[in-house]
Formats: sequence, C-alpha cells, structure tokens
Amino acid sequence: MTGMSKWFPRAIRGAFLYPAIPTGIGLTLCAGVILSVAVGVILKNWEEERRQAEILHQTEDLAADLERSVNSNLDALRWLGQFYAVSAGVDADATSDDVQEGFREVATFTLARYRGIHTLAWVTPEGGKLGDGETSGLPNPRPEVFRLTYIEPEANKFGLSRIDMGANAGIVGAIAHARATGELTLISQILLPSSEKGGAPTLSRLGSGVGGEGNSEERPLYGEGLFAVMPVYGLGKQDAVSDQSNRQKTNSKHELRGFILGFLPLADVIKTSVNRIQTTAIDVCLYEETGTGVRKLLAFYEASTGLVKTNSQVSFCRDADPSLGETRFLKAGDRQWALLFLPGPESLNAPSVLNWLPLLGGLLWSSIPITTLAISLSNTYRREQLLQKLSVANDELSTANTEIVALNRMSDLLQACLTVEEACTVIPLLLKPMFPKLNGGVFTLSDSKNIVEAVLSWGQPLTTEQIFHPEQCLALRCGQPYFFANTDASLCCGHVHYHNDVAEYICIPMAAQGEILGVFYLSSPLAGELSPGKQRLAQMTARQIAVALANLKLRDTLKDQSIRDPLTGLFNRRYMEESLEREVRRAERNNQPIGIMMLDVDHFKRFNDTFGHEAGDIILRELSQVLQLSIRSSDIACRYGGEEFALIMPEAPLDITLQRAEKLCQKVRTLKVQYRHQLLGPLTVSLGVASFPQHGPTGGSLIQAADAALYRAKNEGRDRVCLAS
Repeated sequence: MTGMSKWFPRAIRGAFLYPAIPTGIGLTLCAGVILSVAVGVILKNWEEERRQAEILHQTEDLAADLERSVNSNLDALRWLGQFYAVSAGVDADATSDDVQEGFREVATFTLARYRGIHTLAWVTPEGGKLGDGETSGLPNPRPEVFRLTYIEPEANKFGLSRIDMGANAGIVGAIAHARATGELTLISQILLPSSEKGGAPTLSRLGSGVGGEGNSEERPLYGEGLFAVMPVYGLGKQDAVSDQSNRQKTNSKHELRGFILGFLPLADVIKTSVNRIQTTAIDVCLYEETGTGVRKLLAFYEASTGLVKTNSQVSFCRDADPSLGETRFLKAGDRQWALLFLPGPESLNAPSVLNWLPLLGGLLWSSIPITTLAISLSNTYRREQLLQKLSVANDELSTANTEIVALNRMSDLLQACLTVEEACTVIPLLLKPMFPKLNGGVFTLSDSKNIVEAVLSWGQPLTTEQIFHPEQCLALRCGQPYFFANTDASLCCGHVHYHNDVAEYICIPMAAQGEILGVFYLSSPLAGELSPGKQRLAQMTARQIAVALANLKLRDTLKDQSIRDPLTGLFNRRYMEESLEREVRRAERNNQPIGIMMLDVDHFKRFNDTFGHEAGDIILRELSQVLQLSIRSSDIACRYGGEEFALIMPEAPLDITLQRAEKLCQKVRTLKVQYRHQLLGPLTVSLGVASFPQHGPTGGSLIQAADAALYRAKNEGRDRVCLAS
C-alpha cells in the first residue's frame, strides 16, 4: 500500500502534464458512448424484426402442420368408412363375431399407422328405425338405441367405456347429422358421462362379448378431445361394385349398417405438431368458429411449461386480443377452427448476443485510452517496484558486506590473541556493534563435560544462568541452533529465566575440530530483533569464536607439553633456564633480589631398587605436589632432572629463601607415601640455597652455586639446608 501511494499520484501527475492526453481520452470516451448507442438502436430494431419474422414463419408452419395432422387422421376414418362400405364383413347376413374380427384387423392397422387416433369403435343401431321428421335441417333426434359393438384396442391408456348412445345429446346429434349427410361429423369437445360410483369421467372396460358386462375396472379419462363419427352404408350384393359416391346419393335409411367412432385427444394432436415444428417460444390458443361470431375455446399450449391445457383446465385465452398475435384459420372435417399464436415470455425477453455487441463495442473503443493509461501506470508501478527491490537488495548487500568485514576483523583479532583470557576481552568489543540491540554471552563446556560456564557477556544482565548443566540447554541436546519465541507453543531452555523480558533468544552450539566447546547465546526483550539474517550472522559468529577458542586451547596444550614435565606437571629444565634469565634481567633493572633452591631426594635409588620404578614415580609426584602447595603464584617450580628439583623465587631476599627452604625440608619429613597399601619409609630431601646477586650475576652462575650447596648438604649427612658460599 505504501508503494502504491507513492507511484500512483506520480503517474497521474506525469500523465496530465500534457494537455493533449486528457483531451484525447475524453473525446475517445464520448465517441465510444455515441457509437455504442447508435449501434445498439440499430441492432435492437434488427433483432426485433428478425424475431417477428421467425415467429411468423413458425406460426405458418405450425398452422399448416396442425391442419395437415388433423385432416390426415380424419381422412383415415373416411378411408375406413369407405372400406367398410364395400366390405362384406358388415352385410346383413354377417355374424357379430365376423364383424368384430374384421374390425379388429383393420383398426389395428389404422391405429398403428395414424398415431393421432387413439380409439376406434364400431357402433350399430339397435331397435327401431330412425325418424323421418327434421328439425333445423337435421332429422329429429328421437330416442333411438345404439349399441357399442366393439372397441379397438380393448386395453389402452384411456380405458374403455360403455357409452350410452341415447343419453349424450352431443353424440346423438353427431350420429344423426352423420346419418343424414353421409359425411364424417366431428364433436369438437365432449365429456363422457361419469361412472356409477361418481367422480371424474371414466371409461369402463367391456368384456369380449357384444354388450356383455365383463370385468368392470374404473379408470379416469385421459383428457378432452375430438369424437369423429363416420357413417357406414352397405348396398345389396347387386350394387356392391357400384361407385361409392353414387351409392351415398341413392342409399336409403334402411341401408345404414353402423358408425365408426374415433377419438383424437386434442392435447396429443397439438403437442405432436409443436414438437415437429420445434417451436418453444409461442403460445397457441385453439378456438372453434361457431358461426355466431363467438369463438369457443378448445385448448391452449403454453410454451414456457410445454403443457397443453383443454377448455376445462384453462381460461387464459377466452378474452385474448387477436391483435396481440397472429391468427390463422383451418378447416378440419366439418368444423372451422381458428388458431391464435401469441409470443411467449421467453420470446419477448429472449437474450441475444447481439444485445451485448454495442456495449462490447463501446467498451472496446473506450478501452483504448484506458488501456494506454493503465499500461503507463503499470510500467511506472513496475519501475517503482524494481527500484524498491533494488534498494532493498543494495541495503542487504551493504549489510552483508558490513557483516563480512566485521567477521574478518574479528577473525584477525582472535588469531592475534595468545590466550583464552585475552580473546575473552576482545570478543565483547567486536560483538556489540554486530548485535547492537541484543544481549549475549559465550559459555564454555568444562573438560569433564558436565558444566557449562559463562566466560564473557555483553549488554544488559543476562537472562540466563551463569553456570548450568548441559542437559538444560536444548541446543546442546539437539546439537543444532535452537530459536525461542515467547509463545505458548515454544519450549524454553532450563537455563533461561523465562519471563516477559525475554521475547526471543537463540542458543547456538560452538563446535570446532569435531568437538562441542560451548554455547553462543543471544536474547532480546523485543520481538523481531532476531531476524533470520541476524540468526545466520550469529551462527557464523559462533563458528568463528569456536574455531578461535579451539586454536587457543590447542596452543596452550602444546605449550604446556613443551615446557612442563609430563610426570610431575612442573616446568621442565628448558623453561626454568629461560625463566631464570628473564627474571635476572628484570631484577637487574629493578634492583631486586632473586632466591633459588636446588633440592634432591635422599636415597632415591634405594626406593627404586627396593620397591621398583613405579614407587619412585609416586614419590616424585607427591614431592611435586608439596612444592606447588609451598610456593607463591609468582614462583617457578621445575623438575631439573631425575630426582632433582629447582625452585625460583623472584624478589625473595636470602633470609626469606632460607626460611622457606627449612619449612620445605620439614614438610617433606612429615610426608607419608604409600605404595600398594605399604608405607615407603621416611622421606627426606637435601637443599642448596643461593641468591642473586650475592652468589652470581647470571642465571647459570646461580644454578651452579645452588647445586654446589646441595652436594655439600648431601656430604654433610643429608636432610638439611646448606647456603652457597
């Protein structure tokens, strides 16, 4: 966010320094808006015209297909009537079984070929004759009895019904009209009577016998539809070969043999045509023209749901305005129908890709200056980011160079140190600038490996123990650096004082030459100070300190091996001679005395011969411990050779040297030395004492004077002190 607050205003100011830039952007945006509106209006008008043309085309196709579908099914009924008119199967002398068998074969073929017809029935007049009177141009429908002789198929999804031909005025009127005209007659909408149990109109399955009861099974009627009545006339045998049309003109009423009834479900007829045309955006209302100027609603197809609803199920189209859609007329049988096509909601609100073209064009046009400005801003932002990254990289490089210089300087100074004590005075001075906000310390591991002790520290008082066991440090346990953050999930070392002053710390094992020498410790009261970079620097610093301390310890070890006697731990003869010369020169400059003693174990050869050389080594080690306990820190005790020892005492006058020699002789007399649980007998020494400058001006002359006094003490009886002459 900080980077954006810097580059964004700068880029905006830079862009608007030139007056042509904002003017060009404004003109381009205005041109884009005008272009979008103009193209949008043109495409909208074109899309509306295209949609209206498409709806009109689908309307023409659907009306033609529906008329063709209905008339093809009605033509099938006409063909069936003509077939039976010339067929001998319905002659007066034909039996009922013959009629049923013949009708079954022809009906099965017809139903399989014409799917719009769902039921075919054969009806014959029963009892009485048709009346001669006429009303409104039709024979007077006096009560007559018609028998449903056969229905094909017997079991269909609509069920089968015993139709009371005389109880339904619509059927009676249609039969009368068909008989009178000799033409196929339609009942555009009819409801069959309900079953005896009440409820919705049902069809009742008939037995195979003519007019038999059979097994009664109630099933609901599938839907409203069209009943087509086709009269069938039969002539005598002498007229069987005459023309059908002439026969219809000359036939008399007694020649009527029966009627063929067909049922066409309106829902299936309409749905089949809609699916064939594949229109999904037009609602269809089907009306019957009654001739009185009033239309009778037959069915309604709803495009949004794909369902066809008949007159008893919908009232939406009853008052529909024909001006809202397209109206087409069609003739089906003896009926005149009207089709009202209304655009559905999906057609009116149908989304089109063209509706988005103006917006896309305007956006594309307007995006040119915006893209240019965005590219400019993006380039500026990238430059700022690169500069920021470069600045961070330079800072990191500068910090790394500073750290490398500090590490090299520390390495040089540590290599110049001669002792561990000297290195411990240098290390804090070097580490404070490297870790300015951190407290730290260097802890070394004892030779016994059971104690860790602080040898140096810097900063505020350490928040850790000065002396602790190695197992208390997690870094020494794991053998790798351990970083601690003051959180509930962190495990704190046992040597650290866990409180709020320690926000974080790190313990780094100091290992060199395959050995862990101690721990490098850093802590901070503030979180975030021990960053990953600081931790890496701390690890490199720990390695440098570990290598320096290991080298100093190795140097001390080699030096001790070169100047000390391995058996007694005292300085050897070469170191004594060098030290004596150095002390003599110092005494000359400061005008100070030097005392020197030479001592020898009395009868040492007898101990070796009697108890062995191992017993002699024990005597020498015990005597060396007495010497170390009897001298000052500035005195130098040496093993001169064999069982002979030398003791140099800087700034000691002659009388003090004699007193200390007498005390040493007395201590040796009281010494009890055991070897394999056996006392080695009384132990005594002979001592020769000399002093600078009385007995010699150089170190060599002093040793000769003290050695001569030693031999005189041995000759005088041993176990005594003699002064050089």
